[in-house]
Amino acid sequence: MNDKTVYEDTTEILTKYLRIGFKIVPLGNDSTPTVNSTNEIYSNPDFWTEEKLTQNYWRFSNIATTFGITHVQETKDDLYLHCLDIDSDNVLSILFDLLNELKSRTFKLSIRFPINI
Repeated sequence: MNDKTVYEDTTEILTKYLRIGFKIVPLGNDSTPTVNSTNEIYSNPDFWTEEKLTQNYWRFSNIATTFGITHVQETKDDLYLHCLDIDSDNVLSILFDLLNELKSRTFKLSIRFPINI
């Protein structure tokens, strides 16, 4: 795979996530953000544009998102990103029925770029 393919694949993936409302945080190889502050990404829905992602694709060895309110361009409604991480069998058994209901109303996204940029 050459650098041009890496660039095209990465910007295409990032643009898709941007369009569906993810507040994209670029992570380096060490899994730390490659921007000075994630606060601006959270508070400014226009922080990333397709052009800015194209110019900054090199920052992304992996991605994260911020949780909370998000905005999708196609809707005027506020939407929210949430996460529930359960590491206990006891808690899982208590919440099992609720989790099945939540799964029917949401989706899980877990991604690692297949390449390191």
